[in-house]
Amino acid sequence: MSRGFWCLVALAVLGLAGCSHTPTVSDEQMAALNPTQLSSVRANEAGVAQAQQSLAQQQEALQQAKKEREVAQDEQDGVKSAIDTKQQEIDAKKSEKEQLEQQLEAAKAHVSAGDAQVEWTQARLEAAQAEVAHQQALLDQAKYQALVNAKDPSAQTLKAEDFAERVRQSEAKVRDTQGDATKAQQRYQEQRAAWQGQ
Repeated sequence: MSRGFWCLVALAVLGLAGCSHTPTVSDEQMAALNPTQLSSVRANEAGVAQAQQSLAQQQEALQQAKKEREVAQDEQDGVKSAIDTKQQEIDAKKSEKEQLEQQLEAAKAHVSAGDAQVEWTQARLEAAQAEVAHQQALLDQAKYQALVNAKDPSAQTLKAEDFAERVRQSEAKVRDTQGDATKAQQRYQEQRAAWQGQ
């Protein structure tokens, strides 16, 4: 992946986090902890990295789906143009026009399947973004707990309930977006079956 692409991923994550007050723990606070106190933090960092990788994959998948949608749209436009041309010869080529109309219906079904695929991929992308936000919330909560366990005075400036609420909200968002992705997948499968049955 290019450096610019990963910057976009980071900006997407920051955009999600910026919707409301987000309790965080700074790197300076973490620097005061020893490796044992940071063990749970490292585990959560791995979760964030994995979620970000999944997010990047879904962003790539979305771009591929959009490209296929464009191909389908071009196909439909081409068939419509052919129908207009053949209309002038309808008396002599009625059977050919009927065949083109069938192709148009198939192209429309392809477009519908392409739309459904884009929606499904978009839903998967949003679910991946939600998972990144959730993993980040767990990581920050673990950082805060590490400060508390270490009896670091800076922990007193933070509130455990803020971290817990952030985790609850991000977890609910993951459930919602995953549910939306499942529904979008079902719609895509139905549209694709209709297209392939043309």
